[in-house]
Amino acid sequence: MVKIVIMTLGSAGDLHPFLAVARALHEQGTDVLLASQASHEAEVRAQGVRFAAIATAEDEARTLAHPDLWHPIRGLGVLWRHLVVPSIEPSTQLLGALSRKTGALRVLASPLAIGARLAADRWPLRLTLAHTAPTSLRSVATPMFLGPYHAPDWLPTRARHWLWQGLDAWRLEPMARATLNVWRRNQALPPLVGSVFGDWLHRGQPSCGLWPPEFAAPPGDVPPGFWLCGFPLYDAGSPAGQDRGEVVLYPGSVATPAAQAMCAASEALAAQGTACRLLAPETPRAHLPSLLEAAKVFVHHGGIGAIAQGLRAGVHQLVMPSAYDQPQNAWRLAQLMGGPVGTRPGTLLNDIRQCLLAPRPAPRAWPLSIPGQPNAAVQQLVDHLKAG
Repeated sequence: MVKIVIMTLGSAGDLHPFLAVARALHEQGTDVLLASQASHEAEVRAQGVRFAAIATAEDEARTLAHPDLWHPIRGLGVLWRHLVVPSIEPSTQLLGALSRKTGALRVLASPLAIGARLAADRWPLRLTLAHTAPTSLRSVATPMFLGPYHAPDWLPTRARHWLWQGLDAWRLEPMARATLNVWRRNQALPPLVGSVFGDWLHRGQPSCGLWPPEFAAPPGDVPPGFWLCGFPLYDAGSPAGQDRGEVVLYPGSVATPAAQAMCAASEALAAQGTACRLLAPETPRAHLPSLLEAAKVFVHHGGIGAIAQGLRAGVHQLVMPSAYDQPQNAWRLAQLMGGPVGTRPGTLLNDIRQCLLAPRPAPRAWPLSIPGQPNAAVQQLVDHLKAG
């Protein structure tokens, strides 16, 4: 009987930390179910983990095809309307049915899987929210980010609160509150009180960050019960030999606006005799850890999973962020590396050449979470979910 459900939505970078935990639970004899969009089913089942779809292929295709998906402001609304909202009913139905059967259901969920948070107000399940990147934590501490935008460090605390209140009133509350209250009304629950993302999301729920403190220390105003566990560093297992290169270019598992520039750079590098590897979304999945072992430069979109793998390997990282957590991740990486990491289409080739001439950065001593050997971050979450 399923006693633990892990729930997430989004790209491969959103899936992999949760799949690492689900796989470890399964290997250690716990009946676990991972729920996500239908496109992730084959990858989840390949690790021996049970799967349930909470968003259809059509939902995902509609999201990916929307022209505003990567807009720094409007992108979140696209993700909310076309992927998050359609997942609410399947998510809550699944958790409600399992909770009635087990009576002691434990859930680990991404904040995007908002159905899990709704279900926690309706049924006696034990929910833990897992944030994949610092940008999903609301804070007025320095450095303060509102989505992709960095607020000036000199801004007083009162003004920082006003900024969050203004963002709520202008965009976040109109986007989310009515939909959530319709579901709650149908379940005979009272309307939400307080800010949806500033108050209700974390109310009464423990939460964790899937990164180490050296990447982003917890601000002083994190929700009660928040802790950091480190990078899960999911690895599906090393395949047979693959072509390697001095430069690895990765626009993300879902193509970002940086993809075209990376493709052009790959062709130019190859014409100049520089060995490189372009990991386009439409190409077969490559084994990134072994590629980075042989590389010196890693160009990517700013996803936190890519940053973690680059830090572990000890490579120069050049980041072309677009939206969501990517700009803040790039800023934090620059602080950690002690210099700029951002690049643009017009400077990309020159920036790569400069990195190729520089000494390789020192790698971080972070183990991968591989089949049969979860790393410390993953095992910490496993122990948390199995406790009690």
